[in-house]
Amino acid sequence: MTAGVCRLAAEQMYSPTWGYVLDIPEGFRLGYKEGADSYQFEHELFPVTLIVRSWPQTIPADEKMKEALAKLNASGETQEFVWHSRNCALSSFSMQLQNRTNRGRATIVPTDEDKGLTLVLAYTPEQQFEQFQTLIVSALNSFSPQSNNRNISGILTDYGYPKTGPLQTNIKIGKTEIPVELDKSDSEAHNALIDIEYDVLTRFADTPLWKEAWQRYYRMIYRDAYRRLEKTAFSVYNALETELKSELNAGADFNKKLAQTLLSWVQLFPYERERNASDFTGLIDTLTGSGSDCDSRSLLLAVLMAHMNYKTMLFISPQYSHALFGIDIESAGAHLEQDGTNYLLGETTARVDIGLVAQEMSDSTKWFGIAEFGN
Repeated sequence: MTAGVCRLAAEQMYSPTWGYVLDIPEGFRLGYKEGADSYQFEHELFPVTLIVRSWPQTIPADEKMKEALAKLNASGETQEFVWHSRNCALSSFSMQLQNRTNRGRATIVPTDEDKGLTLVLAYTPEQQFEQFQTLIVSALNSFSPQSNNRNISGILTDYGYPKTGPLQTNIKIGKTEIPVELDKSDSEAHNALIDIEYDVLTRFADTPLWKEAWQRYYRMIYRDAYRRLEKTAFSVYNALETELKSELNAGADFNKKLAQTLLSWVQLFPYERERNASDFTGLIDTLTGSGSDCDSRSLLLAVLMAHMNYKTMLFISPQYSHALFGIDIESAGAHLEQDGTNYLLGETTARVDIGLVAQEMSDSTKWFGIAEFGN
């Protein structure tokens, strides 16, 4: 794969030609490519094939899907679907290949600035489709048509869990009661995404790809929650900005004051390990008062403060079975470095100030940040 055509960071695929980003699960290896337009990947651990193909946009996405499936001698239903204001196409299909029936799923999405259409298609032997369906869904869900706007919910998640209308609720930060707006579908959709990504994650538990799989797991959760919490972050910042600035002493730092206020807020959440397979409370449920753990609280802060134009990070330690919030602001205290940035740390499960971390968890070699997190 030549420089300037396609770049892989971990397993994130960026196409300068077509403008898309694809954060596919670990373990896919390039088997074939044709210029900057066509790629075929085979998974090194599982019998799953992934195809990514782009064309100039000359016909609607649903017509292009039918044409692409016909060329593969594949049969299946094609549906039109509007995703992030783009007229897309979805398909579940079956096809004969090398005397074997395969089943898979496919999407076609108009890419950035009307550059063209991009097909993302994945399949596996029919008798193994149920076993590897989550891997296929996860791969297709990871596609973003805009490299500078990659934190959007996945196309198959949005198809399965469409928006159903505003949900008004209140959250209390310090003494301030703040009305926020979510969508009624957000919790169910977000939790369904977590279940899928956890199933994918567990497949790599005893492989050399475990660390990369953990990083991608949290990236996908972050990505799904990002737009769902956009209005919430806006409401929280607007409600706190004037109040906190009026409380500041001369020379005090607003950035640190805001981070401390939000950290103190999540430290008061009920502590409870989620009783589901993933052992992770979704960020929508964490926000609205369900029991939560260190990683869900830390990731919630990372999303909210990223919307407030701060560079944030989630740090994970398998050895300590713990997670920390990181934010790029100037302050004394404990820091960890990730991708060239030194992040001030926030402990979300003990009532301590930002920058303070338990001494028994202070070994920096036992922590890693989420590579290619991005805001």
